[in-house]
Amino acid sequence: MAKKNETKQPLADQNSANGSTSEIVTTSETTAESADVINEIYPTSPESTGEDPTIDTSNMLNGAAKAIVETVLVPIYTPNEHTTIVVCGGEEAIPLLEKAWKRAAGSAKIICMGVDADTPFHYLLTSIIADERVPDKFVFVPASCFPTHKVTLSDLITPRVRLLTDGTQTVLTRLPMLLESDYILKTLEALKSKEEVTEEVFFEKYNELAYSGVLIEQISMGSGNLVGYVTNPNPCMAKVAEALIRKKFICTNDEGFTPIQGHLAQLYGK
Repeated sequence: MAKKNETKQPLADQNSANGSTSEIVTTSETTAESADVINEIYPTSPESTGEDPTIDTSNMLNGAAKAIVETVLVPIYTPNEHTTIVVCGGEEAIPLLEKAWKRAAGSAKIICMGVDADTPFHYLLTSIIADERVPDKFVFVPASCFPTHKVTLSDLITPRVRLLTDGTQTVLTRLPMLLESDYILKTLEALKSKEEVTEEVFFEKYNELAYSGVLIEQISMGSGNLVGYVTNPNPCMAKVAEALIRKKFICTNDEGFTPIQGHLAQLYGK
């Protein structure tokens, strides 16, 4: 059957973190094709049904076909078995991180990578893309980023920068992000003259290459419900408890992790 006037509205690129492959296809012929299928199963000619020939069943069929299209082609906004998430963290944090991400990301493939403060960032990146388990496009989770609720693909792949209290911004959001092996290699090649490729230097160049022309989303701890940061050894535990309920992510470091470890263990179950 012919297809005409086809308009596709992609919901999530298959290569976006190897996530969703669904798309809504809206065409005049799509509905007609669905109607044909229904007509084959349920003939509507007067001779075959015994119905009053004056009753117009075409609208009924088209309505049913439209319902089928809208019901079957359901957009997939959540991570699935084709989504690979590389989660980084220190030795103490990894068990909780693995539990947290398996709980929050559904059937996504979770790969945990142990890191410490002395691990050069470019070494971490090259180790990840050399890992046979990791596809060309994957979700990278910086060290000790804990999801507190179920996550969507948008939570994982949206490019962001963090707005600081002094009005400046940084690429070090500590939040999940979509990375592509090709752009990682291009970025490292562009920075090969640098004596040290820090995480900040890398992502400034990566965003420049991978998201050229894109207005990158600004986030901050003081607004919205996306993220709370715990980075000192004496955090306000009342605020931590509130953040675990009201924020999608809690991002911490070695100093901040120790005092909230018990709260996180309680949240994810021991």
